Amino acid sequence: MRAPAAELIAAGHKALAIRCDVADERQLAAMVEQAVSIFGRLDVAFNNAGVQSPALETADSTGEELERVNAINLRGVWSCMKYELLQMRNQGSGAIVNCSPLGGLVGPPGRAIYHASKHGVPGLIKNAALGYASRGIRINPVCPGTIETSMAADMLAKEPDAMKEILRDQPIGRLGPRRSPPFSGSAVLAQAS
Repeated sequence: MRAPAAELIAAGHKALAIRCDVADERQLAAMVEQAVSIFGRLDVAFNNAGVQSPALETADSTGEELERVNAINLRGVWSCMKYELLQMRNQGSGAIVNCSPLGGLVGPPGRAIYHASKHGVPGLIKNAALGYASRGIRINPVCPGTIETSMAADMLAKEPDAMKEILRDQPIGRLGPRRSPPFSGSAVLAQAS
């Protein structure tokens, strides 16, 4: 995470990398507070934290696993938006983009916990977007397919058959590449720990 911030700084931009646990609201509140203390405001936020659940039938899943995955995949997005929106509401403007992967729109069998947590994200985004649009705050989703991430690499190593199923359903027939988007301005980069 520090590498993208270093790249932005080397290109002449102002950037801050903060590592925090999105399941811990105190850390999220501190992250937004630190960003505002350095930049004076929060104009844009991109929320992109997530964890996978094991490929199990619903009957074989545990309540503990449901709580762990929901704490990051659903409550984590809600918590990030909560503290970002508190600041943006005070400013009267801002934009939030939440990563809500394809798993939030479709739900193939075998990962009910993961898909349930991700299905909640589009509803959360839509509700917040409608509630804050009149106050100058835009909230939008980005819904990618499976992207080349450490989570996908771990899944490929541990569950090659499950990954074959996922890749079969990818329109491009492969994982999406991990790329840093072009950026102009100041940024706060946050990632789940």
